[in-house]
Amino acid sequence: MNSNASTETCGIEPEDRPVAGDQQAGPSQGGKAARNLGILLVEDESAHAARMEKALGQLGHRVLGRAMDGQAACQCCLELRPDLVLMDQSLPKMDGLQAAFVMNCNQPVPVLLMAAQIKEGLKEEALQAGVYACLPKPVDATLLDYSIDIAFRCHQRLCALQAQIEDLRNEISARKLVGRASGILMLRHHLTYDQAVGRLHERAMALNQPLIEAASKVIEDDQSPTTAG
Repeated sequence: MNSNASTETCGIEPEDRPVAGDQQAGPSQGGKAARNLGILLVEDESAHAARMEKALGQLGHRVLGRAMDGQAACQCCLELRPDLVLMDQSLPKMDGLQAAFVMNCNQPVPVLLMAAQIKEGLKEEALQAGVYACLPKPVDATLLDYSIDIAFRCHQRLCALQAQIEDLRNEISARKLVGRASGILMLRHHLTYDQAVGRLHERAMALNQPLIEAASKVIEDDQSPTTAG
């Protein structure tokens, strides 16, 4: 754990309305709590941090670590690789928005931001930094539960979509290589397109390599001074 983590506590005035840590787990029993998320808690107010840690535990999650400033939070995020980050907006050294931006540049992670005041423009800045929601302090336990659930689900869907996009890009790139290699074989050996593709498959099987590698080798040979037959 980073040396900047803290377990210091201090007094804080209780609120009239239900606050995270002051009641049992929220309404999503058996839902997201069952996932047992590992959460990085970033809060420089020790009493509020202790309250949030208690609330997260009641919701079925694990606090992997606590950081007191934005720089320490970024380092902890790299080291601990949490499922979600719950972070205060007002922090020493680097505020919550800046820290969220750095975290998402290094390794995308769902971030929930806590703020004493939701000022004008904060929501737009939060979106640009990769923050999924801004929670007013003191954080309501029910709102915290729902926000964690929504943020984690949305992040998982976003990651899945990004993976699909990457797969499609790779497929398009592979098709282009196979098409280019097939064209070379068609000209070189007077083959039809289907025959050229068949020849590529034969080469790939003979060399026990993926089709894309066989295609790349054909292109490489065609570009070399001594073209292979």
